[in-house]
Amino acid sequence: MLTNHLYPNTIEEVFEYLGEPNSKLLAGGTGLSLEKNLKLETLIDLQNVKLSYIKAEGDYFAIGAMTSAHEIYKYDALPDSLKYAAYSVGDTPIMHAVTIGGNLAKFYNWVDIPPMLWAMDASIVIYNPKETVMSSDEFFAYSRKNNVSARRELIAEIRVPKSVKNSFSEYQTFMTTENEKAQLSLASYFEWDDKGEIGKTHFVLSAAVGFPIRITAIEDKLNGSLLNDIEIDELITMALDDIKLVSSYKSTIEFRKHILGVYIKRTINGLKEKMEVTK
Repeated sequence: MLTNHLYPNTIEEVFEYLGEPNSKLLAGGTGLSLEKNLKLETLIDLQNVKLSYIKAEGDYFAIGAMTSAHEIYKYDALPDSLKYAAYSVGDTPIMHAVTIGGNLAKFYNWVDIPPMLWAMDASIVIYNPKETVMSSDEFFAYSRKNNVSARRELIAEIRVPKSVKNSFSEYQTFMTTENEKAQLSLASYFEWDDKGEIGKTHFVLSAAVGFPIRITAIEDKLNGSLLNDIEIDELITMALDDIKLVSSYKSTIEFRKHILGVYIKRTINGLKEKMEVTK
């Protein structure tokens, strides 16, 4: 039974309160509707810990874990792909409530912001209570085993690399209605040199799989290649052979395969357009 609602002012106080039995961190609160722990006694509210900010720091943007999806969407200097992922979380009230840290800590396979962060190779700052900075690959491998919220750790900051000149990123998500959970999402990021050779490729698929994954088969195919040498249909076939999609009552596996193929094609065509512009 919930009996305590605590308001720490510092990260140190957060970990003092986490010593309370059956306690849980509270960020935006949207995940509480899905909370199944009937023994929950204490909520540790993070609103006073000063983790809501977006700062330009050298070659990355530092985003505090309590920053809302709406604040990310409205911050002009952030990449459009990340802003669109933030916009996709739901209607305006939901955008104001959902936090970037909460999206990462209590991980559901349909969430929008984390796949784009992974594609962009963001770094995650975690306290347990010692500070640790994890790469996206490390963080998502870590989170596959157990949500951060279940490990009684605190996500404090997300560091998103600033876009370089020869780069392109995109977020696509399929929903049958505007405010439902995604049925399939694809986040992507690319970099290339002045000769047009692709040097970095990230494809992150979510919602249509049990946990977000990188589509390594097509990443490996594109890395070190010239885009004109790539057949899009071949990439789609490689992707479908490399991963196992799951169905839902809203869409079959075959339908999700079709959507994934469409999204890969759109991504590659968008990449071609961007590479032409930056020549």
